[in-house]
Amino acid sequence: MDWKKIKEAITAFSQKSAEVAREGVEKLTEKATEFSILNKAKMEVKAAEHKLEDAWVELGGEFYHLYVNNELKDVTEQLAPQLQKAREFREEFKKKELELQELLKKYRPEPIDKDK
Repeated sequence: MDWKKIKEAITAFSQKSAEVAREGVEKLTEKATEFSILNKAKMEVKAAEHKLEDAWVELGGEFYHLYVNNELKDVTEQLAPQLQKAREFREEFKKKELELQELLKKYRPEPIDKDK
């Protein structure tokens, strides 16, 4: 038995194992970062969507209050603050959705190559 060849084979195996492990950790870290970025963007979209829904509920509630109390005169003027808030939240929601779509394009999941 040639111990020198065995030692070289073990050394080569150890080096290759370390390299494969390092590459795996790097890829895992990269994917975890992408996952975090995408989830943060999704949460921001949901938060903006909830703000928009709340603004519409507030607008509807104010309209109902004015209607029930026979205080409807110039609806556009009376509800201007609520309408403005709803518009702002709608724009925020659209912006967040576009940002998410851009991130999804950037971090589109890659198919797993079983040969690697």
